[in-house]
Amino acid sequence: MFNSREDLDRLLRTLDQYNGADVHLGPERPPVFRVAGDLTPVPEYPENLTSVDMEIILEHAFRNAMGPSAVQSLDDLDFSYIPGQRMDTTIDNRPSLYRVNAGMSSVGIRMVFRRLAAMPPTLSQVDAPQTFVEVLETQRQGLILVTGPTG
Repeated sequence: MFNSREDLDRLLRTLDQYNGADVHLGPERPPVFRVAGDLTPVPEYPENLTSVDMEIILEHAFRNAMGPSAVQSLDDLDFSYIPGQRMDTTIDNRPSLYRVNAGMSSVGIRMVFRRLAAMPPTLSQVDAPQTFVEVLETQRQGLILVTGPTG
């Protein structure tokens, strides 16, 4: 099912077409997209992934992020992935970027590719409260933390 980086990029292009937030991958199950907060099977990818598929996906994604080196061991990896230039779908006319988390489960390698916008949204796009905007406009030093639920 997955033999190359292009196969991974094709899956991520499909995620973009569904306007999904992330794709969950693991052996013995098909890829699953998170779309509008719900985990959804992907009709284009009905077959279960194998352990070999997962090793190939990890090798291509991790090599892209870290240079030409084989993955020797895997506890928990976090890295970014930028699909190849052939990726033609975009968010805000910029290529999609992905935050990747990989680790081991009881059945093998599991991975999540979280789609990120190439540019963060503006304060007006997220409808930030005016009091928050005023704090940002008046504070010239220090650290302002904005936190909230994940997922």
